[in-house]
Amino acid sequence: IQKYNILKKVLDYANGKHALEIGSSAWWSWIEQQGIKPSKLDCINISKKELERGIELSKQSSLIKPSFHVMDAHKLDFKDETFDVV
Repeated sequence: IQKYNILKKVLDYANGKHALEIGSSAWWSWIEQQGIKPSKLDCINISKKELERGIELSKQSSLIKPSFHVMDAHKLDFKDETFDVV
């Protein structure tokens, strides 16, 4: 229960914020299914094939249309302080 409460607080914080997902499809369960709506969502993955899974899910999203990027999480191409929540 405590883990759920912590996760819920983080998810609620993401509402209206610019979020980064290091992955490509986990956002579906933590954003779409929980009704969280960040102002913008960028998803990164080093695997183009994994990104394609996220892109397919995004076609079903009623809340948000994420941007997908092939990128190494150890070498982000984003400027510092781009995101409010990761």
